[in-house]
Amino acid sequence: MKQGLIGINLLYDDGESIFIENSLFSHLYIANIDKDANEIPYEKLAQDNKLYANFFILKIKELINEFNNTNVLKVVYNKKNLAEIELKFPNKTISFYLVSDADPFKKTSINKYDKSFFQEGDLCLLICPYNIKYTNQLFA
Repeated sequence: MKQGLIGINLLYDDGESIFIENSLFSHLYIANIDKDANEIPYEKLAQDNKLYANFFILKIKELINEFNNTNVLKVVYNKKNLAEIELKFPNKTISFYLVSDADPFKKTSINKYDKSFFQEGDLCLLICPYNIKYTNQLFA
């Protein structure tokens, strides 16, 4: 999936975005799955040209902190309100809304489906409404 991919833009409910170039991540996987982990077709949202996905993994390499002279991993890990991702290709962008349980009427939105964790210094983003038994193996 990374062939031709320039990078990924992480978009948050608060309007902030973080761009990660393709050399600084691995294990990118976006899908729509049912409760038995079977893939189902993406849902295209009526109001715009974006797709909906309820399963997203991305491993961001610790090296990103050196490139940005700041602790990007800590910022991404602490945000907990990732709402959308954009896959950036040379001639197009593919956008996905991510599953969320955030309440739009509250002043702060926290996505309780965000099950992200650190593994050997890298940040493993995992957003899914289902309980995943062997999360470490997803990023091995």
